[in-house]
Amino acid sequence: MAQVSPAVRADLAPTGTMRVGINHGNLVLAQKNATTGEVKGVAVDLAHELGRRLGVPVALVQYGSAGQMTDALATGAWDVAFLAREAGRAGEVGFTAPHLLIEGTYLVPAGSADTRAADIDRAGMRIAVSEKSAYDHFLSRTIKHATLVRGAGNSAGLGLLQAGKADVIAGVRQLLLMDQAKLPGSRVLDDPTVVRQVRTHRWLSGHVFNFLVRRLGVPGVTDTQCGFKLFRGTVAAALFPLVTTDGFGFDVELLMMAVGRGYRIAEVPVNWADQPGSKVGVLRHGPRMLREVLSARRRLGRGR
Repeated sequence: MAQVSPAVRADLAPTGTMRVGINHGNLVLAQKNATTGEVKGVAVDLAHELGRRLGVPVALVQYGSAGQMTDALATGAWDVAFLAREAGRAGEVGFTAPHLLIEGTYLVPAGSADTRAADIDRAGMRIAVSEKSAYDHFLSRTIKHATLVRGAGNSAGLGLLQAGKADVIAGVRQLLLMDQAKLPGSRVLDDPTVVRQVRTHRWLSGHVFNFLVRRLGVPGVTDTQCGFKLFRGTVAAALFPLVTTDGFGFDVELLMMAVGRGYRIAEVPVNWADQPGSKVGVLRHGPRMLREVLSARRRLGRGR
């Protein structure tokens, strides 16, 4: 692991202790035990790992919502935080590359005929959002006809809907599913509202590449390059040591070997977000990936 420079350490932990903002109102990032007060989750784990790599102690500064955490910037209460990478916060916060994708969507009440997120943006529709959340920022930029109704805290939407002050709730899918359990007949829409779409040239090149891969030895798999792949431990132990491809085509070689050995492959739909700064370039890496796939096909064809 590369050594951390004193300047970086001083920037991230100016007091000698790195104070990390944790939003336990978003259970995807962190969860707080109401009885013990203990907070855990991916944001907490990442905070402690960052502190370990910097060689500094970590102090968790807890908040009940993203809005509360961003408000605390004015007092300099934290040095590092885990917040959605949203353009509305660009003037206040410097962002790294994303470390995970959180999906936002809508909850509609019983009797609603709406089935798609795109249908929500119409005149007369009132959308409840947590004030200063990522969904507040995103929808403030993108909504053209509906009206946003803001409330404090991540659970504000439920109260606004129950009080008749809003028609739908926008927020994190997992939190909305919890609200759905409290509202008989309500539904969380299947399609997401806050997922960056894949750019056209990447979509087209990906489909061409996948078509070729299916013809070369991975039939029936529509997207061989999706980064979400899970293997049973025994299968991973059997296949991973045999991989010879050291480039971006290594996962295709894995799938080819899996097909050749008769393993079952199941595809599960996911929402994929194309992020700026991807390390895979269509023109830069595409030809090499195709050569890697052809080479793997030849090796496997010879029984190696």
